[in-house]
Amino acid sequence: MPASLSEALSPAGMPLSVPFPPALNTIFYGPPGTGKTRQALHILREHFTDHQEKESEAQRLERLVHPVIWRDVICAALHELGDSATVPHLRSHPLIDAKYRCTEGKLTHARLWNNLQIHSPTDSKTVHLAHKYPPILFDKLNDGASTWTLLPGWEDEAPGAMELLDKLGQEPLASGHEEKRYACVTFHQSYSYEEFVEGIRPVFADEDTDEDAEYALRDGLFKRICAQAREHPDKKYALLIDEINRGNISKIFGELISLIESSKREGAEDAMNVTLPYSGEDFSVPGNLYLMGTMNTADRSLALMDTALRRRFSFERIDPDPSVLEGMFIEGINLERLLRVLNERIEVLYDKEHAIGHAYFLCVRNVDDLAEVFSKKIIPLLEEYFFDDWEKIRLVLGDNQKMQGMDELCLLVEEDCGVRLFGEEAGGTLPPRRSLNKDALLNARAYIAIYDPAEAGR
Repeated sequence: MPASLSEALSPAGMPLSVPFPPALNTIFYGPPGTGKTRQALHILREHFTDHQEKESEAQRLERLVHPVIWRDVICAALHELGDSATVPHLRSHPLIDAKYRCTEGKLTHARLWNNLQIHSPTDSKTVHLAHKYPPILFDKLNDGASTWTLLPGWEDEAPGAMELLDKLGQEPLASGHEEKRYACVTFHQSYSYEEFVEGIRPVFADEDTDEDAEYALRDGLFKRICAQAREHPDKKYALLIDEINRGNISKIFGELISLIESSKREGAEDAMNVTLPYSGEDFSVPGNLYLMGTMNTADRSLALMDTALRRRFSFERIDPDPSVLEGMFIEGINLERLLRVLNERIEVLYDKEHAIGHAYFLCVRNVDDLAEVFSKKIIPLLEEYFFDDWEKIRLVLGDNQKMQGMDELCLLVEEDCGVRLFGEEAGGTLPPRRSLNKDALLNARAYIAIYDPAEAGR
């Protein structure tokens, strides 16, 4: 049985050795503030990251071209090829190839062709395009071979190309390089199959221009990480889906929902593949790709969680762990006892799925920090949980147990303003108006009184 993720933290909340994902498809779930995403990221960094003494030449080129816009990369490559080349020759240049590897999706020659044509002269005899934009950098020769050439003065119009060429010759391989074998995404209501798997999406000629988009078939995140895992079967890859229950699972996964099962993966006994609707490709999921998700049990969208997805994932629960706060005292406030008592009351009044996570308290260093956490996070969370039922919120905060003469320690204050606002006949039956007691929020004894009123009264 794998160690629970909550055991992977030191008493101060720092990560220790993190266990490997307990299953090929795993969802970490629990109340808010338990550090589900944080701990999943620790797994990715420890088990799905290669630490190299030096980066490879291919990695160096990707690092250099990644921040450079397409037209400047093309200028640099053309210059290295003697200021002229055909598109196939240009496409095979290491700088262009590296830029394509950095570019999201399956774009064939769209970026390269578009930039060459858009940045050609308006009076070009060989490039007949309705919309062209400055700077004017390229033209196609009328030589029967479709050779593209750099135009005079390109150095002044493409400073990024000159800087790239300088770095190419001078900047060495980086040391202490990390290569990630994982990707992360957060699901939301409008996230789609086209973004996750593949689809027809707009492609712009360059990142900093406003010209009309063209449309091309682009691979989504899941398909790209599958391709990487397939290319390196000796290594393990991972995809983290944060807030997995917030997306429309049937819409996002489509026909792939069956392929992620361990028994349906590539090389398995019941291996399965499907034909993708856009590209027409046969597709399957490699067996070395781990899928991880996070899920907040207090989220009301949890009820909409697709049962097909539930059946294909193992579930690892992460509960609030007050012991993480052991030994943490703020002006006499025992944070471990404070969290433990709050959650015991919430479990009785509501349920354990709506407990408060230990992560809310990990960065608390003084009473001011604690007041910020209570006023802007915990009390608003309780308002949402109990639908503004202030009597239950008072019970959770222990205001009802603060003895006579300790009103200044109540975190909520009441004001009987009904008679003043509506008169005796109507106002006498109205509930009091409640608000935060700002003085109590900055009083350490008010928090001690939540778990030990007698001690706070001494």
